[in-house]
Amino acid sequence: MPPDRPVIILASDPALLSSLEFALSVEGFDLQQEGEIALPNVCLIVDQDRVGGGLAFLRAQRAAGNLAPAILLVTHPDARLRTSARSLGVHLLEKPLRSDDLSRLIKMVCVPPNCLHPATCGSDHIVKQQCQGENTLGRPSKPADRRGRHIDESCSQ
Repeated sequence: MPPDRPVIILASDPALLSSLEFALSVEGFDLQQEGEIALPNVCLIVDQDRVGGGLAFLRAQRAAGNLAPAILLVTHPDARLRTSARSLGVHLLEKPLRSDDLSRLIKMVCVPPNCLHPATCGSDHIVKQQCQGENTLGRPSKPADRRGRHIDESCSQ
């Protein structure tokens, strides 16, 4: 079940944008246009390869007071990018995307603002290891959660 928050996808690559919009609309997500970014109740999906850089865009959004939940799509993120994303409260998801990784992360991250426990708010909560404030779901890496999905390597203990 998709979260109640509308989703905005920001990507410069038309093929990536089109495929993500199609996949998420088929799953029932409420997709909004880029002009709605300032709304506090949206969930942002931003490609790091977006013109100007996805993380730079999210940094500017945070500086402007936009605290909307955000997922940054990345390829081979380094430690600096991970640290920067974590400091902004941005979740990372590594490309290439597989299966339902994006929709599961959206359901985990973009829960209604008044929901403290996603599992009780209609979202398909992903049970994963607690990682000292880590907020990323990536791959290929170790360890994996109980369902076999890989957790970002910075979570290893």
